[in-house]
Amino acid sequence: MTAEQRQKFSDIRKKNNDEFGQKGKELLSADQYKRFQQIHFQYLLRQTERALRAPNVASELKLTDDQNIKLRTQAGNSPKVSKFRGTNFRTTVMNTT
Repeated sequence: MTAEQRQKFSDIRKKNNDEFGQKGKELLSADQYKRFQQIHFQYLLRQTERALRAPNVASELKLTDDQNIKLRTQAGNSPKVSKFRGTNFRTTVMNTT
């Protein structure tokens, strides 16, 4: 993916998140919206360690500057784990016969 494509994808994602966030606040009660944010955060943690460094998460957790620095350093030193994306069962079966 080129830098331009990444930027376009990021812009679209931000726009969708902003629009849904506003609609979610209008449709859900305060407790429901807070729970939605918790579930969304859990989802983000499964996708990437950067979720802990998101500004809204850091402020909600009241992370200190030192903790933020340690999280950035640790993320840079952590081994990259490839995510399981499933398998093409049909190809696997066909190749074994």
